[in-house]
Amino acid sequence: SLRRDGTSRFSEENRWIYAPSASAAWIVSDEKSWDDIFGKTFNFFKMRFSYGTTGNQSILDYSTAPTIGLGHDYVFGTGSDQVLVLGAIQEAFKNPKAKWEKKIEKNFGMEFGFFNNKLTVTSEVYDGSRTNMLFPVILPPTVGGGNNSSVILNVGDMRNYGTEWSANYKHKGKFSWNVSANYSKNENRITRMSDSNKFSFL
Repeated sequence: SLRRDGTSRFSEENRWIYAPSASAAWIVSDEKSWDDIFGKTFNFFKMRFSYGTTGNQSILDYSTAPTIGLGHDYVFGTGSDQVLVLGAIQEAFKNPKAKWEKKIEKNFGMEFGFFNNKLTVTSEVYDGSRTNMLFPVILPPTVGGGNNSSVILNVGDMRNYGTEWSANYKHKGKFSWNVSANYSKNENRITRMSDSNKFSFL
């Protein structure tokens, strides 16, 4: 599949993103020679692979455009001559270079069945990456935006990868019982920061 998504939250030159995805699976145990080799001891084996791309534009509307906030009134004058006047300041700053955050996920899995599926084992290995992560960066009051003024930046890249295993055994009889076990390992790493933070970890 191939998606083409667009959003008005970014400038015209960064408005669109292409997001391809693909998946495939092969049930190896359906092959004719499988039973002749393994019989009922190792009765099921499946391999699968998937590759997916998605885009993230989860930022507030107009957050990449300069916005003016009301309610920042100011008093002019002294003593009895004080006058309250309406005030406004720029709360968000323009960033025409902000672009889609992209996530790419790769997954490889295997499924095993033994003894007519009394014992089943599933394994997953995945590797996901996020590029151009979107984040509102708080600016100092000296820029003239007051407290908590911000600008949307693509702050960097991150990698998330790991593996998961699960096993389950089912016994049926006068006394039925079931036992299962799980193992997982996951790591997150920041692989790149924006130009304002010279940091790289590969």
